[in-house]
Amino acid sequence: MVGKAGLIVVVGFSIILGFMSLNMARLGNKAVNNMSSYNDATLSHNLATAGANIVLSRFYADTTWRGDTTQTLSGQNFNGSIRYGVANTGTPNLVRMQAISTYRSPMLPISETLHDTVMVYLNTNASSTFSKYAWLTNNENSVNWTTADTVWGLVHSNGTLYVSGKPVFMQKITTSKSFSPAPGKTSGGKTNNAIFKNGYETSVPIREFPNNLARMDSAATAGGKKYNGATYPNRWVTLNPGTADNGDGFVVVRNSSFTTGALNDTIRPSNPAFNGVMSSTGVIHVKGKLDGVLSIAATSTTSDVFIEDTIRYEKNPLTTTSDDLLGIVADRDVVVADNVANNTNCSIDGCIFTRTGSFKAQNHDNTSPVHAQPLYGELRILGSIVQNNRGAVGTVSGGGTLATGFSKRYRFDDRLTETFKPPLFPEYLTKVYCITNWWESMRVPNLRE
Repeated sequence: MVGKAGLIVVVGFSIILGFMSLNMARLGNKAVNNMSSYNDATLSHNLATAGANIVLSRFYADTTWRGDTTQTLSGQNFNGSIRYGVANTGTPNLVRMQAISTYRSPMLPISETLHDTVMVYLNTNASSTFSKYAWLTNNENSVNWTTADTVWGLVHSNGTLYVSGKPVFMQKITTSKSFSPAPGKTSGGKTNNAIFKNGYETSVPIREFPNNLARMDSAATAGGKKYNGATYPNRWVTLNPGTADNGDGFVVVRNSSFTTGALNDTIRPSNPAFNGVMSSTGVIHVKGKLDGVLSIAATSTTSDVFIEDTIRYEKNPLTTTSDDLLGIVADRDVVVADNVANNTNCSIDGCIFTRTGSFKAQNHDNTSPVHAQPLYGELRILGSIVQNNRGAVGTVSGGGTLATGFSKRYRFDDRLTETFKPPLFPEYLTKVYCITNWWESMRVPNLRE
């Protein structure tokens, strides 16, 4: 009996160990297959990702390229291909790139063909507000920045920047062309010893001016105030701060003169139904103190804005918290008027933009007409100045002192950003090819149990 029992135990253990051995072998095979499957899925996905990087590299080398191509990659135990390309999406300034991998697993008997996709969307233009610049011009008109000039905020010119002496630029200064003379150099009797506190850069992309001010006109029509210059060629706009309370200011618009003209309109910037934009196809005359956020635009190709007296914010952002903000926009010129109110000094709080003209002082050289008491004093700006051609606001004597017009005291409003700006203030587009979306297919490996 003992012998038979021992034999049964031995046979039983043999059977159990046999089954365990078979299961372990089967599990080992499955583990190998699963690892192979996971490796295949990873290779297929990486192949698609490589295709996306290839198409990005090729597109950045030639941003006009559209179409697709197939590239085969083969080697020892590797057989794959990528189809990649670039296409317009139908949405302006939006381009789609796509890379699709094809990978043939070499493992038999579970060989299979895998595909993965990577899609990338690029925005080929990005908009930025002009008001973020303390100073920007298309053309500097050969006017020099001199030792008397200190500028806070970003400075840019689409043309050449002229320097004579030692001006100080507190933020980065850029030009689409160059400096004359180059920094640290002397040419034509002028030496460029400018101090660049945050550096400078030349040959940067042009900040292109808009072709018109239709965007502001449309906004004024849709949710703002638009006035017809053919009916009344001039509008006289008085900014009134209301009481000392915040947000109760108003704007008075008259058809002629600030006081005797027929009342045309009263605007409250704080009104939720008002989008903050008023425009006219005629000439606009403006003065006063603003409580609120407002853009004033003269949108006709023959339209100007005349600053008839000091324009200030109700709350001075240099000394207290202020949410007041003004945009002064003209298709042609923004002009500091030659009048008694501006006879000595003039202060302007706001962001100034002239699309085809200049920011300038009327009769700055006291030549026509010649006044017994011409403009003479300081022109103080808190905000930003963007103009097509650099305009003149005064003249200096041979000794470098002010002769007529204004000396400049310009200061950037540090509150201005891409988002804190006057309503519908003009913008420029830059070619940035910014990736807006990156999508990758995700595969769950076909694991075998």
